[in-house]
Amino acid sequence: MRAVRRPGPERNDVLLQLKAVAATVVAWFLATRLLPAQVRAFAPFTALPALHRTVYRSLWEALRYLGALAVGAGLAGALGTTAGVHAWTLALVMSLALFAAKTSSLGGQRYQIPVVAVFAFTSGLGRWSYITHCATFREFA
Repeated sequence: MRAVRRPGPERNDVLLQLKAVAATVVAWFLATRLLPAQVRAFAPFTALPALHRTVYRSLWEALRYLGALAVGAGLAGALGTTAGVHAWTLALVMSLALFAAKTSSLGGQRYQIPVVAVFAFTSGLGRWSYITHCATFREFA
């Protein structure tokens, strides 16, 4: 009730929750129409880490998130295509991704580096063709 009556932290929390719902639904809706079936389930999940109270912060975090995606996918692709897909390669990918997450200037989004690296390596077998397919959405090009 306080959120409705006057500005304050309660209203800010309600507005942020409404933004999260809207971002999730819009991302899912667009993904079902634009993305290949293999990756569309990740659109709503991807919308949430960049969501913040202000548009400026949301855009800045979205850019940081894209940077983390590039680093993580780059590690998986570079090692998957050169060294092959093996348990020791996955261990090396994860070690490098965790190191990159410690030293990165991507703020809180740096923790996405190992998540993306392991996903790109295990689901796409570290192949550049899979990674670039996900990045460029060739299905509708």
